[in-house]
Amino acid sequence: MSAKQAYEKPPVHLPEVPVEIWYTILRYATATPDSVEHPQLSWDASKSKLKFNSGSVKRYRESLVRSPAISVNMLIELINKVSKRYIVRVCRQWYDIAIPDLYEHVMVLKAHKLQSLLESFSSEAAPVGTGDGSRKLGELVKRIDIHLSGDFPQLGTILLQLCRSTPNLVVLITPPRFGLESLFSDETVIPRLRYLHAMATNSVEGGQAKMPLKFLASHRSLRLYTPPHFENPIQGVPPDIWASIQELIFPSRAFATFPSFVKSFISSKFPAGAFPNLHTVVFLRTESRGILDSFLNAHGRHLRTIHIRANAANPCFSRQLIETLKKCCPFLQEILYSATTRALIVDEGNQADPMPGVITVGFQPIARQLNKSERMVFFDLILQETPKYFPNVRTIRIFSEEIVSHFQRCHTKGFKGFLQSCTSLGILVEDHFREPLNCPRLLTDKPVDVESGPTRV
Repeated sequence: MSAKQAYEKPPVHLPEVPVEIWYTILRYATATPDSVEHPQLSWDASKSKLKFNSGSVKRYRESLVRSPAISVNMLIELINKVSKRYIVRVCRQWYDIAIPDLYEHVMVLKAHKLQSLLESFSSEAAPVGTGDGSRKLGELVKRIDIHLSGDFPQLGTILLQLCRSTPNLVVLITPPRFGLESLFSDETVIPRLRYLHAMATNSVEGGQAKMPLKFLASHRSLRLYTPPHFENPIQGVPPDIWASIQELIFPSRAFATFPSFVKSFISSKFPAGAFPNLHTVVFLRTESRGILDSFLNAHGRHLRTIHIRANAANPCFSRQLIETLKKCCPFLQEILYSATTRALIVDEGNQADPMPGVITVGFQPIARQLNKSERMVFFDLILQETPKYFPNVRTIRIFSEEIVSHFQRCHTKGFKGFLQSCTSLGILVEDHFREPLNCPRLLTDKPVDVESGPTRV
């Protein structure tokens, strides 16, 4: 054998399996949370803006090309350190299969990259997967995040062109002050758009563009516009104009041009039942009991999930809150709390009757880190109070990626004991991405005595 032949690499031949199976294998190999399934990846829920210096956002940025550096799933943490860029370099066949995964989620941090991105979207891509001919790269994009730190007046024009070049766009995140006015005033329709975020990306909160009803009427797949600032309804508006809205997220701080988002939804502009398919509501700041009660009376009938920010004055398990939820939200199945440790403490005279219909309860400590005593109180109160008020609870979700990583690094023994206690109770513990952190065996033995709500399309 010659020296040249000795160093020649043998040709790569993939097994004859369907392309869909190879694509699934490559998706699992990178272990990146689906950015279309989890659009909340882009912003910090407690402050309604990006924190580029935080570990979770750093992981979010890196996940566009490789798996998380710190994973809440210990198995994934051990075996998945593979970059998507290296995956597609294995061979031409893997490149053809995996190239849609690379362009599915695009993030822009610098203004001068927008024009080159637009040109790339218009270029022809190599045959993808099944070899059905060339496609433009823009057709592969399902999510665009535009995070610019400064003013960029030309964003509106480029944003329009980007949307026209990405017909399969599902998630769009853009600064609140630039671009949306041009998008709203144009006749361009993004047929598959479901999530439109206009969250502030720096400390200066800008004005929020009102979404015209005409835009909403032409985008019947739109489920969420954040913050929820819509054009005032007028006479002659179709009664089902709000039927597509399934989620509402109210920011932690209001914009200067619109002091209260929640109050507008309990006014005559949005009468009771205006949102027939609303199933999720998120309150990122502590609302007064009167405002919360009025909102739930008007729009809580079909809610499945509610996220509440609680404190010592408005505790998680207070009689007033539980009674309001039982009365206004008969089909509620999931309650998420952003709370201080003191908000988990219930006075003896303020205890409520249980809610048997709730099967998932989530907790997010407002504090970024807990010391040993705070951690012990936090875990003890969850184990003590959750089964008492929610006897059919099957899942406890720690829905802060940062706090889960903190527990795993700094409170390893205590967190392991908490997971073991939940396992013995037959309760599944999940992270922010609904990945299991323990393996309970009694989930199927716990009944749920609640009538299922109506299914609406």
